[in-house]
Amino acid sequence: MVGLKDFIKPINEALKVAFDDVFDFKKYKVFDLAINAQKNDTDQIFPVAFTKNGKGKYLGADDIQSIITYHKVNNFTVSRESRLGYGDSRGRIKNTYNMKLIVFLKRDITKVEPDELALYIQNKLPECTSSTNGIRLVYNIGEVILNDRQVFDMEYKNVPYFVKPEHALMAINYTIESTFDTNCFNLIPYEE
Repeated sequence: MVGLKDFIKPINEALKVAFDDVFDFKKYKVFDLAINAQKNDTDQIFPVAFTKNGKGKYLGADDIQSIITYHKVNNFTVSRESRLGYGDSRGRIKNTYNMKLIVFLKRDITKVEPDELALYIQNKLPECTSSTNGIRLVYNIGEVILNDRQVFDMEYKNVPYFVKPEHALMAINYTIESTFDTNCFNLIPYEE
């Protein structure tokens, strides 16, 4: 089955290549989709890896990695791509996913400021791709939030603020536009 994880794969591959090209420390993690989860028996909420079996892995800041990235999906809208020509075709389906790329950065180790990294990421992301299933993907960066506290408050609830002055937390809002013909793929559940 083709899904959002497949759509963000080209982004993650580009991030890994970009980070390898610039940073020689190789201490970074590029994760897929994340959800917010409540810590057992507490009211604390924090980002975890999205897993099919219901178990989560914490994705936020740690003492080891100098850069950590993960994606969040806000929503998606559905429309039809307009078609020129004749016939009864209603056009291809176009889903627009509103996404966030969350980035934790240790600027004291990377020697890079958040705005510089955001611009670098913007430059390295793919503009568009086509999958083997005939799905065309277009990536567009929108707003970049550099306010550590604002991003922290979006990602963490009832957790003491822990972003140090030598660290940074930012959110890069972007969209993925996927355009495809109906009946071009089937639902096949994941096997774990």
